[in-house]
Amino acid sequence: MIKWDNMTVESTEISKRSHYVRKLEIATKKFREGYNCAQSVLYSNCDDLHLDKNMALRLACGFGAGMGGKEEVCGTVSGGILVIGFRHGRGDKDDRSVTETTYAKTRKLIEQFQQRHGTFICRQLLKAAILQPLKDGNILWKMISETKSVLLASRA
Repeated sequence: MIKWDNMTVESTEISKRSHYVRKLEIATKKFREGYNCAQSVLYSNCDDLHLDKNMALRLACGFGAGMGGKEEVCGTVSGGILVIGFRHGRGDKDDRSVTETTYAKTRKLIEQFQQRHGTFICRQLLKAAILQPLKDGNILWKMISETKSVLLASRA
């Protein structure tokens, strides 16, 4: 147990938070380097997923800007769904029930994201960002941080 900001916190919880913050920093850095939201989210999870980083960037590339620039599903959500799929998705010999579990985790991510932002549609999120200017990747930071909280909750 550690005393932190007038709270008693398990040291494992602090470790999880620092790991989570590091992922946010990695994703934001990638976004500032010109990669899209989906790429940034998936890239920040590569070490945990044992996924080649260059492969992750290539795999998520088409999901950016709301699915190939169509401004549809937010790339942060798409990246989160890719992470859920890598972590929980149905493989070659897995039972069909694995698919249902993955779908449930995906729905939870989308629903929680939509609850927090009012939408998961890229063009609407960008429009809101224009009305409330956020620069230097801060919109991504906000989206990723909230997506990450859903992903952390779905680890089980």
